[in-house]
Parts: sequence; C-alpha cells; structure tokens
Amino acid sequence: MRNLHGEIRKLTFGLALALPGLALAYPANALFAIGTYSEGAAVVQIVKLEQSGIVFDSWEGQLKRATFDPAEECSETDNQCYKPEAETLEFSVDVDNKETADFIRRNVGREMLVRFRIHRIAPLSLDSDFEVVGAESWAEAPPADLPLVQRVDRSGGKRSFSIYGRVLRLEYRGTVVGTWEGLYYDQERRKVHPFSLTDEVMAQHILRVMNSAKPYFIGVSVAYVAAVRDTNYDLFEINYNEAAGGE
Repeated sequence: MRNLHGEIRKLTFGLALALPGLALAYPANALFAIGTYSEGAAVVQIVKLEQSGIVFDSWEGQLKRATFDPAEECSETDNQCYKPEAETLEFSVDVDNKETADFIRRNVGREMLVRFRIHRIAPLSLDSDFEVVGAESWAEAPPADLPLVQRVDRSGGKRSFSIYGRVLRLEYRGTVVGTWEGLYYDQERRKVHPFSLTDEVMAQHILRVMNSAKPYFIGVSVAYVAAVRDTNYDLFEINYNEAAGGE
C-alpha cells in the first residue's frame, strides 16, 4: 500500500508513537452479547497481531491511533488546540472473522481504516474489550457516488469556522443518551480537536467520507455549552470543493 499522506503519519502515528469455569455458563451467541459501550471507525496504524488462546482462540494485537493531551495549554479561539499524539491500544479480532484478521496480518505496520466495537465487558472469547470487526485500506479518492458537499444545521451559536483536513475517528456511544464523538485533524495548523455530532445524517456521511484519505473542508460550529455531548464542537459541513460556511 502506497504511503498515504506522509505528513499525517509523522504527526499522529509516527510520534514516539482465562475464565474456563464460566465457559459453560454462557451459550455461544451470548459471548458477544454482554454489551457494547461504543462502535465506530478510526484511522489507525497496526503495531502487531498474533493468535492466542487457551479456552478460546482469538487474534490479539496492538494499534496506534491519534489522540491529544486535554491538559495542554493552547488557544481555542485561534484554533491551535491540540498537538497530535499517538496512543497504543490493545485490540482483538474474533477467530471466526478470518477476512479481517488476514487483512490486518498482511498489513502490520501500515495505516488502515478499521471498524471497531468496544464492549462494556470483554467477551470471554477475546482478551480485550476493543474488538476490530472490519479493516480496509485507505482509498485514494472518495466513492464516486458520494456527494461532494454535505450540509446540516449548525448546532453552535458561539462561533463557526472552516478547516481543511479530515476526520480520524468517529464512534457512537450510547447508554441513556447516545452521542457521536470524534476527532478531526486540521492539516493547515497541524492540530487535532475532539468534536461531537448531533445530526445522524452527517454522522453517516462522515463514516463514508472516512473511507478515503483525500482531505476536505470541514465546517465546525462551537456552542456555548456541551450539554449531553462530550464537547461543544460540532461539524455542520463537509465540502470537497471550497471552504465551508458558504451558501
């Protein structure tokens, strides 16, 4: 796979970046039904993958994904938050998910887009609660049928602006109130920032946009309060043609 946008690799991923007695208590289909905390997609770099297991077989590995230090002192009003860092996470792939495990095994060390599910309690058949359920190469260009402009109402009245970059992570978290939470990369300023989505249409659109490494303009609105969301930042536009915020 060709080196896709070496800058983002350097700034994010390259930064130095057995209960056998219970086995009979659960039917086979209940091993994955203990509960899901969140699920979504993320651009990651695979560090390693190996097969392991005593009672249950599974593929276990490590991946790196972009993150940030929320304690960093930076200027929000100048869009200078935050410096991108890399975090290493343990992940699992179910032994029956052979296509995903084989793709990851053949691409250790490379960036890719993964679909994941985070369990509230790690299933007995997996060593970690972070399960990768799908993986694919980052495409050069977005799908041919993807709209080049997607707009929704702005949720924030404090301020709004346009940045050029891409979304690195998006996941749906649900307990009593479900929210979409993510992380975008500002390519011009070389910063990352968390955001929340309040519009389901936009969330589904971004999940499709993430299949491609091509950058785009992102319309960001900022609310006065975060309410039930993790952040007061929301995305109201994805635009491949021009800066967001126009008519």
